[in-house]
Amino acid sequence: MDANHMVQHGAEQGSANLARAGLAWGLMSLTVAGVVVTHTVHPDRIGDPALAVVGALLVAMGLGLNGMALHDLLDQRRSRGRIDHPLTVGKLGSAQGALVASGGLVMAMLGGGLLGRDAMLIVAALATGVLLYNAMARFIPALGMVLIGLLVAGTTLLGGWPPAAAWMPWMVLAATMSVVLVIYIASGQRPAVRPKVAVGLALECVVVSCVLGVIPMTAPQHDVALWWPIGTIVLLVVLLALRARPVVRGTQLVRTVGLWGGLHAAAWCMAVGAMWWAVTIAVATVVIGATIMALRDLRPKAAESDQWL
Repeated sequence: MDANHMVQHGAEQGSANLARAGLAWGLMSLTVAGVVVTHTVHPDRIGDPALAVVGALLVAMGLGLNGMALHDLLDQRRSRGRIDHPLTVGKLGSAQGALVASGGLVMAMLGGGLLGRDAMLIVAALATGVLLYNAMARFIPALGMVLIGLLVAGTTLLGGWPPAAAWMPWMVLAATMSVVLVIYIASGQRPAVRPKVAVGLALECVVVSCVLGVIPMTAPQHDVALWWPIGTIVLLVVLLALRARPVVRGTQLVRTVGLWGGLHAAAWCMAVGAMWWAVTIAVATVVIGATIMALRDLRPKAAESDQWL
């Protein structure tokens, strides 16, 4: 391999890592926001809020590590030659990958333990969903799109049932499914989605969202300023309209959406009056976003990967 290829491969791997960092922050911030919203609306559900936030972070980081490691472990043959997967280029052995996946699962269960028995059951269900997604569902667009939406929305339920802000998991579910559909089509994933199939998947998003929308309609309602999270949904639509173009593909779009998750989490904290947490998450999102952009600009230019996970 010549020097130019080495530089190109290094740039592509760095781009993929930055995209995963953006996704990880989006998941962590939404998980923390779910606990903060629950504690703000129902203080009796959560004992020590600081311990609960630590638990939420452990769950998000653990499930993230578990999911990424499982993805690479189960995809070694299919991804051989792709430099953004450590397992396929010899930077990480299969045994080490399995250790990372197991360690992530243990970390998530420990975090669930800090949040209570119900949270541990939710974590176990989410971990099962992560395994199902990586083993099968991600190869079936109609199933994978719904499952990944349920997984992300499920992280907002660690504070207990019914959800303190009943519309939060629904909005996260609908937004996640829509984002997955847009990224899948824009990044040229396989199997390719034909126009008729794309329309069918879009209708599936609408139907699933409407069916699960019964939950917030029937759950107890609390004083929540919904215009904050709705505002970030509008922002997401604008971002997707601007970024989901053939010249802006794969990891670029994933980074944008991941960082949007931080803003959406901050908006939910703002909606229930948890101002300190809203400002903290929003500032952290801006700092992380600026850091990712700076690191991206410091790396050699490279074609973005078409693979989004």
